Amino acid sequence: MLVLAAMMVVVGAISTFYMMRPQFKLQGGRVSGYPPAIVVVGLVIPFVIRIICAGACLISALPAAPPETKEQHDARMKWWREARFGLFIHWGIYSVPAGIYEGKQIPNIGEWIMNKGKIPMTNYQAFAKEYNPTKYNADAWVKLAKQAGMKYIVITSKHHDGFALYNSRVSNYDVVDATPYHRDLIKALAAETKRQGLKFCFYYSILDWHHPSQYVDAPGKDPTAGNRTTKMRPGGKEQYVSYMKSQLRELITTYDPAVLWFDGE
Repeated sequence: MLVLAAMMVVVGAISTFYMMRPQFKLQGGRVSGYPPAIVVVGLVIPFVIRIICAGACLISALPAAPPETKEQHDARMKWWREARFGLFIHWGIYSVPAGIYEGKQIPNIGEWIMNKGKIPMTNYQAFAKEYNPTKYNADAWVKLAKQAGMKYIVITSKHHDGFALYNSRVSNYDVVDATPYHRDLIKALAAETKRQGLKFCFYYSILDWHHPSQYVDAPGKDPTAGNRTTKMRPGGKEQYVSYMKSQLRELITTYDPAVLWFDGE
């Protein structure tokens, strides 16, 4: 494969060189009836395509990374096995109703209120307009965790309700775009956690009640309400997987977490 790629580059260079030799007389600033710029573009594009194809061959021919050895795995997991004690934070716009919806106490844990309260998405996402944690202090949070002997912090980057606590480029349903707070909560916590010597980690929900690819099919529930399971619309799986991978790429490249904790599969 490497030899084939190299041959493609060589052949592309030689063929383009011969194609670009002067073969026609200039007639009023034109070559064979075409402006010189069009001729050059027409000759260069095939060469660029050959280079791209050759590059793809080179990449595909690269040897795969060797499998991780037991020693390498143990070295990578050493800190996790020794840490043993950490802080797991669930936080989101479900803290606005705080377990109460339409004057009624909703049973179960607060982050599941959209499910247990059978709240349609149009009603639930309105909580974002009231989510304004002005007293949030990342430094104090991390300091308290460290004083308690914790070695890492995990926080919900996005829970089942689909709301993101960070500035997502693929969604406006996040703390920066949809709330009056307009700031990235995760950015401050990630920086402070690392500054104080703890490991920073993410929780990420695969289940997403907000994404249009999914809907609820359960007795007595609005199709946009929360539920332990959802169904995919036709073509929805591919659409959602692409969205999910984009968000995970954002989290990994922007905040460099030590752990990704998945839930809601």
